Amino acid sequence: MINTYLAVIMKDERDLASFDAFDSIAVMEKSGDDWRVSKRFYVNFEGGGIADVRKNVRQIADALGTCRILVGTQVSGLAYNEFHRLGFSIFESPDIARDTLDAIVSDVARAEESAHSAAFKVPEYPVETDVPGVYALDLIRLQEARPDVSSKKALQDFLASTTFFELHLRCAHVPPWLEADCYYEVKTTPADGGGLDAVVRKSNCVR
Repeated sequence: MINTYLAVIMKDERDLASFDAFDSIAVMEKSGDDWRVSKRFYVNFEGGGIADVRKNVRQIADALGTCRILVGTQVSGLAYNEFHRLGFSIFESPDIARDTLDAIVSDVARAEESAHSAAFKVPEYPVETDVPGVYALDLIRLQEARPDVSSKKALQDFLASTTFFELHLRCAHVPPWLEADCYYEVKTTPADGGGLDAVVRKSNCVR
């Protein structure tokens, strides 16, 4: 479903503005074929230091609630980075004509759908390689795409129910619960591009 709300940076209640020169933010709502201002709040920030910009961005984000699309003539530098960190989709535009706003929300919807589809294409459990008994899982890629999937969720059922010779993991670090389990032996090497390549085997210990 396309988000029907977006926030517009404005000057004098009529002109689209940049983050460096604005005095209000209007939340626009799609109503039928047109867009209307559903609410507006006025801004009077003081100070332009790093801490000030971060505080100002946080205040705007809190005021906007769940609205996470921001439109202005220019949003750059620290302000852009802070809005992006808070989950905003940021658009620079010369106008806020109906077709422009329609295109923006359509772009956001397509991006969200693409990200959702890509996330569910990442294997959530170890997959057997071309070598029988050897399985592999990229935990880094999985947890970037699916932050809700913990290492335990991805690995514990596999370890409990699958007969394997080696499990190859790409990970930022070896999961502590796995490293502490004497039933498994874990050897790591630095991975190309960062992180670790870990090889997990059954150990010879008895418990």
